[in-house]
Amino acid sequence: MLDLRDLTDEAVRRWGPQLELCRKSTFNPTTGRFFAYSPGWAPDPGNYRRSLWEQVGMPQGPSNWEELLMGADEIKRRTGTQFGLGLSQEIDSNMVLRALMWSYGASEQDAQQQVVLNTPETVAAVEYMGRLYQQAMTPEVFSWNAASNNQGLVAGKLSYIVNSISAWRTAQGANPPVFDDTFFVPALRGPRNALAAQHVMYNWVIPQYAPGADAAKEFLLHYTANFASATYHSQMYDLCAWPGLTPQLDGWLTADPFGARPPDKLNLGPERGATPRPGRFATTRRPG
Repeated sequence: MLDLRDLTDEAVRRWGPQLELCRKSTFNPTTGRFFAYSPGWAPDPGNYRRSLWEQVGMPQGPSNWEELLMGADEIKRRTGTQFGLGLSQEIDSNMVLRALMWSYGASEQDAQQQVVLNTPETVAAVEYMGRLYQQAMTPEVFSWNAASNNQGLVAGKLSYIVNSISAWRTAQGANPPVFDDTFFVPALRGPRNALAAQHVMYNWVIPQYAPGADAAKEFLLHYTANFASATYHSQMYDLCAWPGLTPQLDGWLTADPFGARPPDKLNLGPERGATPRPGRFATTRRPG
């Protein structure tokens, strides 16, 4: 792959600093190369059914992993509605497990690229997930694919999932009561941190053998300059790596142009534990 430092540097020259999440997701500190270029990303918040969580005294949803366990357990015992985190070899399951590990202070490697998986923090995170499964889930989560949690939420069968806003937007047309009843929470706090994975990174690469590399770079700069259109037409799914290119974002999150009820449902705001930029839909986050 081509080193895209020149492309990233030009974007920074035009629009200022790139969101650190997107920069770190495209830069290899060992080689000093930008193996990709990232104009945008999608967050991965918690999606919860307010009517169910109200029954266990959490109308604003859980704020930490222990509240999640207590609430999910009580909801399943009271209503039979299970909790929706996958435990299979698919992308959404991996996102959630990494978020849990990071929140417990665990990780797969350290800053020196040494494997550090075998730690007490990792063991504690896995033990927690075991309790969560035993108390709030069913064996089907071991065979889920990336669409299973979306389908379960839209069908009204799950109390909570971790996903982008796509499942909620699907429910808008397929199951409006679930659309109205679904709300969002930022990264849950654990013993050490409150961190969540991103849902999608838009990392573009240009192979060394590809003709027209300069034209490809110009296209990506043009695409980035017009990212506000991508954010709008993705119905707030895609967020820009240069927040200044979507100055309308806070307004869209405060008054959703696509019919959220209430209209500010996506505006988590710093008072809910979310970072104030980009926009106020971003959760505390870490490259995955």
